[in-house]
Amino acid sequence: MPDTGAPWNLPYVSSSELVADWPTDNQSQMEAIADALPRGIGPNIVQTVETGTFSTSSSSYVDVLTASITPTTNTAKILVMAMVPVSYSDSNTVRSGKVSLFRGAVNLSSPDTPGSRTVAMGGINVYTIDSAVTTVTPVFLDSPASSSSVTYSAAVTMGGSSGTMYVNRGVDDTDTASRLRTVTTLTLIEVAA
Repeated sequence: MPDTGAPWNLPYVSSSELVADWPTDNQSQMEAIADALPRGIGPNIVQTVETGTFSTSSSSYVDVLTASITPTTNTAKILVMAMVPVSYSDSNTVRSGKVSLFRGAVNLSSPDTPGSRTVAMGGINVYTIDSAVTTVTPVFLDSPASSSSVTYSAAVTMGGSSGTMYVNRGVDDTDTASRLRTVTTLTLIEVAA
């Protein structure tokens, strides 16, 4: 092989010499090992995006968006991730907006002893200003135990609070560069068991 002329004197290897002597039985062994390894995160990925605005005054959960995925096996897990930008209807009153993830009608959040409190994966319970938008990003690794289509949703509620909760915009939605318009996303990723 010719000298490269570099100070460290590395040899030059042509592309034809890189794998020309690789035995075919070694290649077969490597492919068999790769097939036996857990696949981890695979190509079964679904994402939905809500680009419009949304509002609710409901004391029950209301879906912002949904997505369905069909697991390849009934032992697969589904990584559920959402990004939900929210704001509240009043700058002078404490509001309590909540966000959670659902599989069908099942709230995936399960805190200990919630009592009368609203069960959620996130939210805000503070004084806010009209232009503020807070993004809640719940994540949950679910075990649906199914190889049939499973539907997930990201949902919001005001819980026991009055007022209005807005999604993808601030309370003050004036058409000016100082105000926000955003998107909500829901992403489902199958993860091998």
